[in-house]
Amino acid sequence: MASPRLRTRDIVWFELTLMVRDQWVMGFALVFAALLIGVAWFGISVSQRTGLMGFSRTTVSLLNLVIYLVPLMGMLSGVHSLTQRDRAGELIFSQPLSRPRLIFAKFIGQCLAMALGMVFAFSLTGAVIAMRQGGADAGGYILFAFLSLLMAAASVGLGMVCAVVTRRSMAGYALGVLVWFFLVALYDLAVLGFGSVLSEREANQLFMYSIFLNPIDLVRVASLMALGGEEIFGVAGAKLAEALGGYSTAIATLTGALVLWALVPGGSSSLLLCRRDLI
Repeated sequence: MASPRLRTRDIVWFELTLMVRDQWVMGFALVFAALLIGVAWFGISVSQRTGLMGFSRTTVSLLNLVIYLVPLMGMLSGVHSLTQRDRAGELIFSQPLSRPRLIFAKFIGQCLAMALGMVFAFSLTGAVIAMRQGGADAGGYILFAFLSLLMAAASVGLGMVCAVVTRRSMAGYALGVLVWFFLVALYDLAVLGFGSVLSEREANQLFMYSIFLNPIDLVRVASLMALGGEEIFGVAGAKLAEALGGYSTAIATLTGALVLWALVPGGSSSLLLCRRDLI
């Protein structure tokens, strides 16, 4: 019997349902929430001892955990979406849909799966912070959560690119981990190395523009600006904000760049997949 034809929204729902049935969403949500609450609780305790209370100060303590864990999970999720070899994967790839629509549907499904777990974790953590420290400065936390969702989407897209380039499961996972490690650890070191051999003016320009070439840096910088501005980010943040037209304009510009990062890798993977098959 021939398989029924799936539409784009059916593939999105199918992808999301598959992740839920595999208990990936629930497992990620619980682990992510437990880690966020643990870090937030520690941050609250430190704030109470130092007398520096506030939603934003506790949120800063979550930043490093999120920018390390979320991109890694997004990369692995993106690779998995295009390298699965079960009957479900064969059914999706056998559908008479254009490659861009197929990739778009799988990309949206994976992003929704990531979003479900992250929204659950951020909501639960936000409730804990609000109960312990009140709701002051909650807007920065909400923006931080939104930026993290965009970073997850960018990571899923990059993972899909890794899967298409390598065309094999293990190679795709390995490349995804390497890309993640480069973005979170080596990229800033490389920028500092290049900047050290340039003049002060050229180095400052390099440091400013390099932020836009790394989605993790975009989240880090935009979040710090939103959570504390000059008080947390310091002189460097003030100069960057001034160059971009002020703190509000800078945050909007960085967020817009992150939206592009959330869309471009997925589109790139569809173009690459149009020219080759996964084997």
